[in-house]
Amino acid sequence: MTDTNLQIKPLPFGQACLLFGIPAIGLVGVHYVLYPFLKSIGISSNIAFAIQNLVFMGSLIIAAYIGIAREGNAVSWAVIFSRWRIKPMTGQDGNWMTVGLIVTFLLQVGVSVLFNPLIDQFMANMGWIKSSNTGYDLDRTSILSISLLTISLIFNILGEELWWRGYILPRQELQHGQWAWLVHGTMWALFHISRPWEIPGKLIVAQVIPFIVQRRKNTSISLLMHMLMNVFNIIFNFTG
Repeated sequence: MTDTNLQIKPLPFGQACLLFGIPAIGLVGVHYVLYPFLKSIGISSNIAFAIQNLVFMGSLIIAAYIGIAREGNAVSWAVIFSRWRIKPMTGQDGNWMTVGLIVTFLLQVGVSVLFNPLIDQFMANMGWIKSSNTGYDLDRTSILSISLLTISLIFNILGEELWWRGYILPRQELQHGQWAWLVHGTMWALFHISRPWEIPGKLIVAQVIPFIVQRRKNTSISLLMHMLMNVFNIIFNFTG
């Protein structure tokens, strides 16, 4: 569990809206401003994708660190890891993670089958088009392409999990108690406003990770789950 000597303040809903909303605006910025700008000055799509990821996710990592420092805790690796609730996985943690991965997969399949066609139809009726200006063109023969994707995914894992599950969720637990995971998951889904067509599905899928992390008080679970899901996506891209 988190060191009880650590200073952690509850996170009121209004403040949480800022801590989710500001990154949401930032994500819109890197997707629809930074990425097109980098492309406009001749940078390849893959390098532009990596840069936008490093900028945004790197900012979340720094913010997660600053948040701890502002709480008045001594800044040391032991304190940082304890505050982020990063600790060794137990057998029960592994069981929860395995079930979480299965449930996430099944929910994603359900979303793809049930929600996505409805959303696609709705967007077509409204004349809306899904933006594809932040794609990654994986060249399976290029070491640079694979390296950039790997680095981007590592930063994606660290940025999301250290900020959302490491720093914010423990504060929401103090504020919302047993329902913190639901508040957190819902706000996390809405954070993806840069791709609004994904939000209905994420409102369902995004509840799994915070639920498990809150129950187990171990952010290592979400770090590993996130990594395994990204590895699966890479394998899918290589074999697809």
